[in-house]
Amino acid sequence: MTENETAPNPIDSRKRLFQILALAWILFVALTIHLEHRYEMSRPEPDWISAHRKAVESGIFYFLVIPTAFGLSTVWKKNWKEIVLLVGSIAIALLVGQGLVMIFYPDLNKPHLQAVRERTYHHIYPANATFHENFADRIDMTIHTNSDGLRTSYEPATFRKHSTRIAILGDSFMFGLGVEPEETVSMVLEKLLNEKSDRDVAVLNCGVISYSPFLESILFDGVVKKYHPTHTLLFLDATDFGDDTRYLKDASVIDDKIVFEKGGNKPFEYWGFVVETFLKPTVYDPLATPWKWGLRKAGLMEEPMDLSLYKTVVTIDGKPHYNRFFHYNFPMEKTRPYFEQTYGYIEEIAKKAEAIGSKFALIVTPRYHHWNNEECPDNWEKHQYRVDEPYEYEYLKFFDEKAKDAPFPILNLLPAFQATDRFPLVFSYDPHWNAEGHHFVAEQTYDFLKDTYFSEN
Repeated sequence: MTENETAPNPIDSRKRLFQILALAWILFVALTIHLEHRYEMSRPEPDWISAHRKAVESGIFYFLVIPTAFGLSTVWKKNWKEIVLLVGSIAIALLVGQGLVMIFYPDLNKPHLQAVRERTYHHIYPANATFHENFADRIDMTIHTNSDGLRTSYEPATFRKHSTRIAILGDSFMFGLGVEPEETVSMVLEKLLNEKSDRDVAVLNCGVISYSPFLESILFDGVVKKYHPTHTLLFLDATDFGDDTRYLKDASVIDDKIVFEKGGNKPFEYWGFVVETFLKPTVYDPLATPWKWGLRKAGLMEEPMDLSLYKTVVTIDGKPHYNRFFHYNFPMEKTRPYFEQTYGYIEEIAKKAEAIGSKFALIVTPRYHHWNNEECPDNWEKHQYRVDEPYEYEYLKFFDEKAKDAPFPILNLLPAFQATDRFPLVFSYDPHWNAEGHHFVAEQTYDFLKDTYFSEN
């Protein structure tokens, strides 16, 4: 080596390597964000905001972690004790934090409400689970499920002990999203019937969030009928027509049985407050996002079942529409096929109920804007519909027509809602019924049952 030559500086070499790696990761993550964004935007009514957020979080994670890890590696030999102490301290702090939450805030250590993907029922709640949820105007809400994943304390054997057994089918309104169990239509109705008649009544809450008659018919076969209900009530919501269409697209028929192939039978997993609140969303999800995306694109990982509320696809006049409230924008001559499709599934449920000796009735429910535009002033769904859509009453008119000749009773709750001065009946920024709304619907259902089936008492 000559006098003018100098030995390579190891610090400069590490710096150059770091710069190369950093640039490579920047290009990789930028490409991931771009492709993920384009992929999500290409799907019908895409939930691209969530996907884009995940991609950005992933990019931030890699920008922070890779340089940090590389930096620590350069000083590992000299400072390994300090690095081990740092990592160990973080681990101990997380464990202590988990312990403190379990002792002093046990509700926070319960999972948030979530359904599991299911091959038979599309989605359903895990059995014998307890959830803790914050929703709408409520600060805290505790939700328990029975061995069939239903929000009820009844099991088939205990339910069948009662002489009058009412099963209530429906979506999130009947599930009681935002209210405690004793505030739901099911429990209030049970209390009214037991207090005001000499019957021994039990009411089974079979409501599942985002369900519709197509899935409710499957649920009746697989779950509800083993409870042997003497009466079956189906509550219909304005979203059911779009949801039926959406679930039909997800369904396949294998060996004469309807299945949801992407559903699998994914087990319910919950790893505790610290993991689910901090480690999973802050570390695991950003770390895994680009790799999961690549595996899905390569066909090596199954696409997750889409439980989004915004994937409804209906076709009217040859054009696709992605809004669950699509029928608010078209006259009945355009939307009747979708009304008839849902009515067909309602008829199926009625026949299944009749086959086991259960008396069936349909109850059609309006949304708040059908009776009072002052309700729900901060509605989070307001981007999906106005409170004065031109054809928002069409589905209610359709079932008024059907009520004239239907082989089962049909109750339209719109007149009762329009006549009441009770206010508010829904949450301020969510259109689901609040506790007063549930009580009101239960009272109307009680009067209906008394006049229709229980008049002798």
